[in-house]
Amino acid sequence: DYISKRLVEILPDKRLVVLDDEASTKNGTQSTRTLIGPVDGILICTGRSPRESLQSLALDEAGIAWTDKGVTVNPWTLQSTTRKHVFAAGDCADAVQPRFRTAAQ
Repeated sequence: DYISKRLVEILPDKRLVVLDDEASTKNGTQSTRTLIGPVDGILICTGRSPRESLQSLALDEAGIAWTDKGVTVNPWTLQSTTRKHVFAAGDCADAVQPRFRTAAQ
């Protein structure tokens, strides 16, 4: 559910539109968005442990840090801590993703 709220769109030029922040205002909800990419691919792991899904990808050889819980990422940006062009989210990210904060009305 977190990913469906954060990943807004995958553009034809392989860039991702992600929701950065969301705040309630008098006029409704406003959000800021960021373009990421272009990206070569998106890995989404469901129904399997991250270790099973990631083990065959040779992430160590690519210099991408990971654990049994997933790719080691910054929890705010979902960006790999060792390879800045790699992003991971959901079950394949070794991070507890923060919740959106709501501004006081």
